[in-house]
Amino acid sequence: MLDVKNLVERGIEAVGEGSVLLAAPFHVPEVLIQEHLRSGRISGVVAQRKPSDIMPDLPVRGEWLDADHTRLKLRLHPGATLLFLGTGHQIGGRILLEAVIKGVRRIVHIGSGAEFESRGTVEWLRSQAGAIMFRRLLQSRALAPLGERSLRVAGVSFEDGYRELLERASFLRMRPDAFDPGYGILVSGSLGPGGAERQLAYSARGLARSGNWRVGVAVENLTPPVSNFHEATVRDGGGEVHVVKASGGQYDDPQLDQLLAYFRGRYGSIGFHYVVEGILDYALFLRERRPALLHTWMDSCNVRAGFAALLVGVPRLILSGRSVAPDHFAIFQPYMRAGYRAIMAGANPIIVNNSETGAKDYARWIGCSPNRIGVIRNGFEFPEDIRSHRPAARVELGFGDENVVLGGILRFSEEKRPDLWLEVADRFIRADPKHSAVAFGDGPMRPGLLAEIEKRGLTGRVFMPGITRDAWASFSAFDIFILTSRMEGLPNVLIEAQASGLPVVAPDVGGAGETLVDGVTGLLAPDDGPDTLARWCIELGQDNARRARMGSAGAAFARTEFSADRMVARTLAIYGRYTEIEQI
Repeated sequence: MLDVKNLVERGIEAVGEGSVLLAAPFHVPEVLIQEHLRSGRISGVVAQRKPSDIMPDLPVRGEWLDADHTRLKLRLHPGATLLFLGTGHQIGGRILLEAVIKGVRRIVHIGSGAEFESRGTVEWLRSQAGAIMFRRLLQSRALAPLGERSLRVAGVSFEDGYRELLERASFLRMRPDAFDPGYGILVSGSLGPGGAERQLAYSARGLARSGNWRVGVAVENLTPPVSNFHEATVRDGGGEVHVVKASGGQYDDPQLDQLLAYFRGRYGSIGFHYVVEGILDYALFLRERRPALLHTWMDSCNVRAGFAALLVGVPRLILSGRSVAPDHFAIFQPYMRAGYRAIMAGANPIIVNNSETGAKDYARWIGCSPNRIGVIRNGFEFPEDIRSHRPAARVELGFGDENVVLGGILRFSEEKRPDLWLEVADRFIRADPKHSAVAFGDGPMRPGLLAEIEKRGLTGRVFMPGITRDAWASFSAFDIFILTSRMEGLPNVLIEAQASGLPVVAPDVGGAGETLVDGVTGLLAPDDGPDTLARWCIELGQDNARRARMGSAGAAFARTEFSADRMVARTLAIYGRYTEIEQI
């Protein structure tokens, strides 16, 4: 638990003398603020909401502009020093530039979560604001090409960085006969409860049981109870699970220390040294384990572990995208595309995606032929008795037999549009007193939507109970399932909902249309407006016979087209025909 009192006091001690503005991306009790105001240790605060809504009796000298606490607005001359009690990821170019413009002469912020660091003068702020804002520019889908061209002109491009790393780290390469034949490793950031992690776990178990490969899974984080969520699935099939050691940039080998120091000095302005550190961690792991095949999952691992495989000389490399290209999402980082291109030029990997839509979009983003990217659709191990959970699941949620329940399971983040889900649910429940709605999941937008439910008077009709530990039981409690995402690759939840016997409703985004038979197992909306989506949900809610027909057809379709056995067979075919880049 965060010790707010201790954190604030340590920050104030790090600042020393001066006029201090306190900016914390979490709630600081008013009594604590008043205490430090009386002592003269702080002179003002940045409010969590508009000053008219919070702390009216306190010297509010700024306000946060977003829920992620990466943007703020300050009054003119708010104080000589800004004490920022957040992370380095949050304190980006927008905060730095706002501080410089409004007259802040110094920023003190928390670096790793424990140690404070003084960040100096206005001159330093101006230089850092420029560098950080330029990195943010590179993260913009529209402006990234311009930023990349500027970097190439300046001689600090990611392309140059990967080229230099391949040259300078050539001493890491191993002989072709040093690798263990028949041993393959699948790589992911964790084995957490996400859909991609579950697909990896199913694949690892199926591949191990096939007898064609000895299988290991490598992750960066296996901390219980979340990051090891699917560990038992992997081990159940006889697969090994390894944790890739994070060096923290400190190595036993002076040659590696010198290598990282070079990239820190040469490419520190664009943050490429952090990528190099991750690549070297994976390279050391691969040199120890010596797999003949490496199958990486998701963009960050694809680039860092994939480039490490190129450095070490792993004979077979498969890079697996799990959605559309990353420039659609906030997770996008500017090192990614250059990394894919460098790996493709040096290792000739197979690239796969779980949908036709995703494969085409990655080809667009990378700049390669669509034929270069194959498709292995997701597979599932469907339980046979999903509907048997229904009575208990509905009782637990407080639903009776008469209720028609609109359901959702989603991450409460911008790309999933949980606010749109609530708009549809609002219209759905107001159409009929027997209608209810429930969305399982968590994320940064959930607290605000819980408050919105109360504000709209929907308490007792619309529920957001948090993460479900048994998705199949939760599906069984629903009567209709709706997806509201802004963008998707191959949405697992639509497949799982149909396998559970539910009719589904979704806008025609990404690969959604590849998961259902429109008009037979679900409805693909022509637009993503809340009125259109709600109208289709209401029509299904009032037609029991149609729901039953679509649910039955959906269960048969999903269980045939998206079985785990079919996915494993496609994966083995990819592994077996490594030299052929084709779609299967």
